[in-house]
Amino acid sequence: MDRSWMQLQDRLSQEYVDGINSFMKVAKKCADATNCIRCPCIRCLNVLIYPLDVVDHHLYQFGISPTYCTWVYHGENCQPNSRGGGKHFYSLIEPVNYLLPK
Repeated sequence: MDRSWMQLQDRLSQEYVDGINSFMKVAKKCADATNCIRCPCIRCLNVLIYPLDVVDHHLYQFGISPTYCTWVYHGENCQPNSRGGGKHFYSLIEPVNYLLPK
């Protein structure tokens, strides 16, 4: 799947809208029982979990993280009905530990 739309600055362009729609279609398959997924927006970086509609809004408001090239939480190596934990969660947050107060 072409992911060049993830690099676009114009989040209202048809290419970006189509990309978000394609992403959300794939990501819905990984939603948990409460219809929530990790949010891959620039602000949340797959650490925070929100309902699908909030994630969709964040992707338009903040943009998708351009470095999230392999959608490990959203269809590629998907673990349905998982709300986090395990080795993947900790390997994800380890790089941002410097942001946390000591």
